[in-house]
Amino acid sequence: MIHIALAIHDPNGTYARHAGVVIASVLRNTENPVCFHILHDETMTAENRGKLEEVFTVNDHGGGEICFEDMARYVECWAAKFDTVCGRFTRGAMFRLCLPEALHDVDYVIYLDCDVVVNLDISVLWNERINMSDKALAGVREDFSSPEPDMSEPCESIKTDKYGIADGRYINSGVLIMNLERLRSEYACKGSLAKRAVAYAERCSPAYPDQDFLNAEYLCDILYLSRRYNEVPVEDYKDVFHNEHIWHFFSKGKPWNVVRGSNADMLYWQNLMHTPWRGELVESFYNAAVNGQYYHRHSRECIDRLARQLVENIKNIKRTFKSNKR
Repeated sequence: MIHIALAIHDPNGTYARHAGVVIASVLRNTENPVCFHILHDETMTAENRGKLEEVFTVNDHGGGEICFEDMARYVECWAAKFDTVCGRFTRGAMFRLCLPEALHDVDYVIYLDCDVVVNLDISVLWNERINMSDKALAGVREDFSSPEPDMSEPCESIKTDKYGIADGRYINSGVLIMNLERLRSEYACKGSLAKRAVAYAERCSPAYPDQDFLNAEYLCDILYLSRRYNEVPVEDYKDVFHNEHIWHFFSKGKPWNVVRGSNADMLYWQNLMHTPWRGELVESFYNAAVNGQYYHRHSRECIDRLARQLVENIKNIKRTFKSNKR
């Protein structure tokens, strides 16, 4: 069984939809059974839970399951301090760090952010765990312009900045394989990952509390993966439907916020059609197209004018249809 974890903190009730897209994209490309672990808190509504269950049921090939893990008892010991120290981040960003305790009977898990679209058989990524028996984490480096890290270099000789981070070794935490058995073995002497991450954030004030902590804490304990497992989409990718990648929209330009023209964005909308949120497609796409945060005023006015014309054309078609019926 392949184990995948997704984290949802959803005070507005709109974020679960993106998790649904991730689930659909995984199952539409994967024949092997998958167990999805949905890490959530009290912001998960019964309606959204039902829709996520429906996404799984409709797209599953058999043998898999979807489990909902309430994170309340894991976050209560650090939540207040996290809110103070890391105010601009939601608690959901830390849910992945509770996985060693929450999934106490699972040895390995793939963690995926909810702003990814999977366009490959996730079994391929899952099989990478075979190479990480002596590593706590596996992830993709953000900077591929720097040389491949020398894995034989002693940890104490690696140069780091004030956050404990080394150039060329920094991974993005949006796609991870986590060796939970290895991480649990540290609990007795070091304490939980989440509490240590909050302490790190309080001490260092990093830009990305959870991600920077993992990079600093496990500097010499990471297996570096191919970039195709965590690729940032750009307009240059013309044939993304056949490229076997995991596309990660980790910048502000997410498909539901802005229409950028990237073909990878179309994968998001395509997979949305395989979820119970498919009815939101037209309105969501339009809102992304006229989002004033990303487009200058004249572009928005043009799109608004075209939209009004489209609505008027539809009305005219309806009037013509009614006249012909008479």
